[in-house]
Amino acid sequence: VDDFLLEKWHKYFPTGVPFLSSSPAPMENRLGYVSASEQLRLLQRAHSHGSGLEVGSTDFQSMIEANRKWLEHYRNDPKLHLFSSVPKPAATSGLLHLGLDENNRLRVCH
Repeated sequence: VDDFLLEKWHKYFPTGVPFLSSSPAPMENRLGYVSASEQLRLLQRAHSHGSGLEVGSTDFQSMIEANRKWLEHYRNDPKLHLFSSVPKPAATSGLLHLGLDENNRLRVCH
């Protein structure tokens, strides 16, 4: 999935998008897309250094905000059919929340 999204990102943004942080970052970050494996690596590194993931952490919040903006942009772009194969949720289904279980596996909460 990461390779597919990165390929699409390169197709629409061949020159990349400058990364907003001053710290050096992997190629995917400089292009505006952070792979799931890279996000997990960063989160695990932060946790192992004892800093944990505080809700108010600027890095964690900025990562969430950047991903939210990226997703909203593509969700609202009529030229892209990224979500065309995903069935539309029923009006009564409510929101879904994603989280990690104790084994760091993705979990969907209704």
